[in-house]
Amino acid sequence: MKELVDDTYASVDEAARVLRVSPKTVYRWISRGLRGRKLSAVRFGGTLGIHRRSLEQFKKHLIEPRDLGSCAVLPVEQLPNELVNRLGDAKEVVMPVKTSRCCSPDGRPA
Repeated sequence: MKELVDDTYASVDEAARVLRVSPKTVYRWISRGLRGRKLSAVRFGGTLGIHRRSLEQFKKHLIEPRDLGSCAVLPVEQLPNELVNRLGDAKEVVMPVKTSRCCSPDGRPA
C-alpha cells in the first residue's frame, strides 16, 4: 500500500499480521464481520486500507470477554501451539467448560 504516504492506514496484509490471521480472514471480516462487528475499510482506487484506529478497536473486539456460561482460566502453556501463536503476550485464556462439571478456581476438574 505504498500509494498512501502517511501511516494512517494499514494494508490488508499488514492488518493480517497485526491480527495474526490470514489476509483471506481479514477480507472476510471486512465483508461479513465477526460476532456482529465488521472490520471497517476504505477503498483507494483498487486498494483497501484499514484505518489504524479501527484496526486496534477490532483487535480489542477479538479478545473481548463474552458471556460463555461456565468458564475456566487456563495457562497459555496448556493450549495447542496454533492457538498460542495468535494470543501474543497473553499469559492466561478463558475457556468455556461444560456446565455439568465442577471446576476448581484454577480450571481443573474438582
